[in-house]
Amino acid sequence: MEGLRAAGNSFGLPKLIPARPYQLPDKPWAVGPGPLLPPEVSARLPELGIKLDDWDLWRLEENYSFWRKAGPALWPGVTGVEATPVRLVFPGRYNVLLGHPRPPADCLPFSSRLPAERFCYRKDAVFVHGAFMGDLNGEDTVSVNTLGELDSYGAQVMAPPGYRHDYLANAATQNHELFHAFQNRERKLLPQETGYPRVSRLDYPDKNPELNMLLGLEARILAAALDAGGPALLELMRDFMAVRAERYALLPLKARLIAGYMELIEGTAQYISYAVQLGVNPGLVPLPETISDPRFAGYSAVDNIAAALKPRLAQLHKHQSVKTCVFAYQSGAALALALDRLDPSWKSGLFRTCSGKSCSLDTLVGRLVEPDNTPARLAGVKARYGAASLLAESEADLAELLAADKKLIEEFRALPGPRVRLAFPGTPPDSIGIVAPAKLAEYGAERLYRDGCYGVQYAGGRQYDVEILVKAPGLLNLRSMTLELALPAGAPEVSGIKADSVRQSGGETVYEGNVSLDNGVFKWKGDKLAVGWTGGVPLLSFYPAK
Repeated sequence: MEGLRAAGNSFGLPKLIPARPYQLPDKPWAVGPGPLLPPEVSARLPELGIKLDDWDLWRLEENYSFWRKAGPALWPGVTGVEATPVRLVFPGRYNVLLGHPRPPADCLPFSSRLPAERFCYRKDAVFVHGAFMGDLNGEDTVSVNTLGELDSYGAQVMAPPGYRHDYLANAATQNHELFHAFQNRERKLLPQETGYPRVSRLDYPDKNPELNMLLGLEARILAAALDAGGPALLELMRDFMAVRAERYALLPLKARLIAGYMELIEGTAQYISYAVQLGVNPGLVPLPETISDPRFAGYSAVDNIAAALKPRLAQLHKHQSVKTCVFAYQSGAALALALDRLDPSWKSGLFRTCSGKSCSLDTLVGRLVEPDNTPARLAGVKARYGAASLLAESEADLAELLAADKKLIEEFRALPGPRVRLAFPGTPPDSIGIVAPAKLAEYGAERLYRDGCYGVQYAGGRQYDVEILVKAPGLLNLRSMTLELALPAGAPEVSGIKADSVRQSGGETVYEGNVSLDNGVFKWKGDKLAVGWTGGVPLLSFYPAK
């Protein structure tokens, strides 16, 4: 079991021929932004080193307005968007939490007159730029950056002077994550399905050129289907289902399950992203305050979704698309667009009936399209879409990737500063999950988490069992499931441990009974923790509850 977050991933859209935006109403329609940011918050921000203003909050309001006006046509039944807590992330500094009914204890109110449930701030524990939806103190919470923060980050990583992040790209990302919160609420109404193993994005085999080639064939068929309808669309989907049957026959159960789940959850959320940024949403009129926003230039007046999706589908046979099941964002969005034409009612109650296990987007297609998985059809598809050249490209791409990943792991070993290793004796390897941004390198029996790790789960809950409070790249030995972290300079390696009893055993210090670890690097509570040293590096062994 492995947890990955999308934070830090860049899912920017390819450059498109500029679409003529909607004509914005004349000046009399626009009004200046009313004050949404309480003065108590504004007064504290300079000392926190973060920038937040009324425009940032009005941009969230525009998301809510989008769902009120365009939501019923885009995805019938979406509710609760405005009630989703939002965390504005300023990496390495602070987070500002908005509208959380039970904020964490370390989320401080801006003043005694402003309830922490409305606004509070805490030290950043995300560390990277990006967006994700996840549990925070028992509530599904959307974590995003402000436009200003994305401007600064884009200028650093892309280097153009005066970089300005696109308004609608930012709105697409935020609405993608808000849609995830809706999905989670709906999925609580799903009937329980037993007998399935726990899965993670890392269960999909990403170093098999033949599998990657077959995925590339599927993607090319889906690209052709974007422009098709009627009998032509049905034939293309038969081609697609034939290739998918071939690929799934080569996959273990866990890989099939995670691929189906990712297409259902991430693919439909990406479908929402495309609709916000590049789709035509008739009748959608922006808020008067949004019209006066200097960053807003109107919603799209031309549907550019297919133009954006096709070049992405063309890359799905490459390892960068296969790793951590990233391909499912695009293949899932393409399947959703095909389902719009095959059965316009397909979205109704989807997440209350479809889990990604016994039901996924391809099973919905299979109910609508009579299959033809004959060898003759499969051979024709392979010839038509260039299977041989796709296979050669996949093989060359994989060789290049392995060399690059090996180098990244060698660079990790050479990093200066303190190290610490974490082990989990008594816990089955399949039950140990590293929760981290999805920015990985893997070579041999080692996996590198390049952007650090948020924590470790091993008891099966939603929260971390071991919380990691600093940004520290980590190297996981996939055989021993020992995690080595490269800590920031000056970080304490072993301190802050309390327990009912302490004893020495076999060269280790063993803490037992009401053990707590809280030293600014790790936070953990449990029954037993042992601290030893291997090769001059401290080894913390976390034991499961008895």
